[in-house]
Amino acid sequence: MKTLLMVFAISFTTLLASCGGTIQTYEGPELPPEKVAVIKSGSSDLFNSATVHAVDGVESGFNMVNAVVLPGEHRIKIRPYKTAGIASYWAYRTVVLNAEAGHTYKVAGKIIDEDSIWVWIEDKDTGQIVAGSKPDSGGVEISKNNNQIDMPHYSIEVPPDQEWSLDVINKAHSTIQLTKSVGTTSYLMRFSINWAAGEHMKTWTAKEVADDYRNGELSDMQKKGVMTGMFELEDVVMGEEIVGDKKFYTMNYANIRSDMDQNSSLYLYFPKETDIDVFIVAIYTDGFKGKEMLSRSHKPEFIRVLESLQVKQITPPK
Repeated sequence: MKTLLMVFAISFTTLLASCGGTIQTYEGPELPPEKVAVIKSGSSDLFNSATVHAVDGVESGFNMVNAVVLPGEHRIKIRPYKTAGIASYWAYRTVVLNAEAGHTYKVAGKIIDEDSIWVWIEDKDTGQIVAGSKPDSGGVEISKNNNQIDMPHYSIEVPPDQEWSLDVINKAHSTIQLTKSVGTTSYLMRFSINWAAGEHMKTWTAKEVADDYRNGELSDMQKKGVMTGMFELEDVVMGEEIVGDKKFYTMNYANIRSDMDQNSSLYLYFPKETDIDVFIVAIYTDGFKGKEMLSRSHKPEFIRVLESLQVKQITPPK
């Protein structure tokens, strides 16, 4: 990887417009490794990554950046982002790191939704968290005793004893996220609701709202992912699919990154064909290392969950 040197007074963004690299954040000649600390960007898991966005107020741009700093206290602005299912989502959080000479650190992050965002910094050698905080590891394994999940606006039934773990259940936003890992492959199912964006949509059909939502997500992925170099977008196909007695509007696509590939499917269900208030957003993703073949997809289990979907009477927010 190309190494870029700069003095602290110069913005990182200009130098990193086209590629990521290692940035020297202090003035003067390059110091030996035992007299500085290195802060590395990287992946937290197959669905979450984080980058060093700024050091002590100086921004580095969107690309992957490793920062070399002097020992002492630094404000590290971290950009966590996820690429799972629909368009990538990122946020910004700042933590204070007391860097020690000779140490290498890794920034990490995890995003579930806008209310559930974590960032932290680990000592790369010891794994100790030295700044920020991370979510509790693992979730609740789905068994016959808890596979029926009841939310305020809908309910689903998850195939029990199939190694699915309930990572998130946010009843305020009617969000459910389930994951499982088999070797180096990870799988994700996510369910939530989405309110119609405005009164003008009341006159739209379900297909018109679905097209607006899918095209919006596609545009978002292109702007936030493809144009920033985060991933390549391939094999986008929009369509309709009948699952059980319900019609879903779908979008399948692949996100190709340097360290992993993702095959994703978006399913939209509308309780009504007209006078749209709300609809169900369901996502399935296979995440696997780019150099490996996906040995097995667990999408049939996702389809079983869609078959079990029961939508309740939904009252729009005031």
